[in-house]
Amino acid sequence: MMTPDARLIANTVTSGARPVPTLVVRPAVIPVHLGIAKFGNFIFCPSHSPYSRSEAGKRDLGERAREINSIKVAAHSTNGTRLTTYDFKTLLALFKIFHEQPEKGESIEFSLYGLATCRRLPWGGKTRSAVSESLYRLLTNPVQGLFGTDASPAPILSLLDIPERSQGPSGNRAPARFRFHDAILAEMRAGRKKPIAYDVVMQIRGEISLLAYLYLDLVLHDKDSYERRAQGLLNDLLITGDYPHASWRKRMLQRIADELNGLSLSSGVLDLHVERAKGSTREWKLIATKSPFMSRSTVSTVQLPNRPRSLIPSEELVLQDIFTFLEESGEDDTHSRNFYKKALRELGPDLVSATLSNARYARAQGIVRGELRQYLTGAIQSLRRERERQLNACAV
Repeated sequence: MMTPDARLIANTVTSGARPVPTLVVRPAVIPVHLGIAKFGNFIFCPSHSPYSRSEAGKRDLGERAREINSIKVAAHSTNGTRLTTYDFKTLLALFKIFHEQPEKGESIEFSLYGLATCRRLPWGGKTRSAVSESLYRLLTNPVQGLFGTDASPAPILSLLDIPERSQGPSGNRAPARFRFHDAILAEMRAGRKKPIAYDVVMQIRGEISLLAYLYLDLVLHDKDSYERRAQGLLNDLLITGDYPHASWRKRMLQRIADELNGLSLSSGVLDLHVERAKGSTREWKLIATKSPFMSRSTVSTVQLPNRPRSLIPSEELVLQDIFTFLEESGEDDTHSRNFYKKALRELGPDLVSATLSNARYARAQGIVRGELRQYLTGAIQSLRRERERQLNACAV
């Protein structure tokens, strides 16, 4: 159960307080093969798409292709299946395991349980089957355009060995092994890598949102703003779904904006909003802007707004409300006047007023067991500690 102060910070809309400013620092990234990072949104498709699979492999899905700078990038289907966004997250977890290995030999040892943990998946029989099938798709489905302009299509993994339980000592499962394609290893050794914010990608649930994130991470790498109409974005992402009406396309853009807004790219913080396209009464567009991360030098100049000044009228009103509330409850806390003044200067009248509203609600519901003044000062102290924690996290 969330404490009142935690609920206040988490849901400032219902409390009426201003949101606590978030200080965003550069996220942890892992290096990924440049071709996979650049063309991932073309190679991998949403798993719910009817074009990602066929019934019992009876029909060929063809290829999912796009020509970029005279280079054909295509993902071919095998046995009626195609690489999906689920497989992309599996591949990203393999890159993480690859870079965490102290010695990178001919093949990398791993466990299915460890891979599922990297993917933030709950462990169980269904998870094991899904992860294993995803690995085999990476082994069998060929991709074109990642290994040079003249190279023939080849799968991303060149080796995958998932032994049965009986092959391990005492019935335990022996370590599984994988190896990337030789061309991928050679290009990564040559420095052809791109950073990807691993934790951010893993928290994205929408499959189209994930493809849009990869696309925007690439497009905004060297610019601060970008905008694209809905139909153009669908074509860029090779989304084969049917969106005939402008309202449907707007809803799709809004879902992307709601999930990705405020997330960290590899080069900045993403801000998205949907607007009506210029010169059109029906079409909508997605506008993406990128703001820089807060650097260590910037964090060192940020101070809590503790200004030795007189309270402004709005702060005086909140201070009077606090003492009126305590007097109505039969308590006197006038000796804490300076504490409340300092809190109003640091947190602002809106946040302190919202905390007071929480205290009124807690009293009405019988949540408060002790003195109200202790409950109120404790909630304010928690808010101040949370603000300091955010600042300290940026300085690490």
